[in-house]
Amino acid sequence: MTTVVELTVASPAVRWKALGLTVVNGVARVGGIALRFTDASAGDPYGDPVTGVTGWTLADAPDPTLSSIDGLPTSHGEPPTDAAPSHR
Repeated sequence: MTTVVELTVASPAVRWKALGLTVVNGVARVGGIALRFTDASAGDPYGDPVTGVTGWTLADAPDPTLSSIDGLPTSHGEPPTDAAPSHR
């Protein structure tokens, strides 16, 4: 069964830390999903700021060669094997 392993989010990690998430190296784990925070100011190809979900990583997808689903950049990986950290 296909599962979401990671979401790439264009948002400053400091905001998520302020909400109480444990963020290590720009990544917070919530259950079995990693939230990878990236620099929203990098912009899109037209130079406009980008926010929100900008990509994802799937495990056990039926076609591991897919690099985009409905325009969302798609990577493939394995689900985490360790427990998610506790948050405040």
